[in-house]
Amino acid sequence: AKHFPGLGGASGNTDDGPATTLPYSTLLSGGLVPFIAAINAGLPAVMVSNASVPGWADGPASLSLPAIEGLLVDQLHFQGLILTDSLSAGAIADLGISVPQATVDAIAAGADMVMYTSSDPASVMASIETAMDQAMADGVVSQARLIDAVSHVLTAKGVNLCSSGTG
Repeated sequence: AKHFPGLGGASGNTDDGPATTLPYSTLLSGGLVPFIAAINAGLPAVMVSNASVPGWADGPASLSLPAIEGLLVDQLHFQGLILTDSLSAGAIADLGISVPQATVDAIAAGADMVMYTSSDPASVMASIETAMDQAMADGVVSQARLIDAVSHVLTAKGVNLCSSGTG
């Protein structure tokens, strides 16, 4: 399901630049309703939007601890795969946030997987690895957070690393 917490009535297209959703209080009775129903029905994955939610969380929801960990996980009890909208979108780039920094912010906020586009994906991936290594060294992202993210990705792919096959 995408684009959590809802883009209906957004101020613009986050592919082109920063945009805001309707206020959080309005989302509760509108944009969040389908997400709540889908989560209650066992939704396996959610894509978090790059839009900001006025009066609730600063910056893009895809990089926001209150949006991902606070609302999606803690309040709505979502336990599946959480991925971001493209971190190379205008909503992120126009704020001066690089894809590697946005990746660190998103993972620290509770995202399990990030998306981005690039004409040189190998170079961007190398920069992401460097940024994540530094974030771990600085205590911004914990090993437990990375293990949790990998666990969600593998579960979504149907991989069970704990299965011994012996019963």
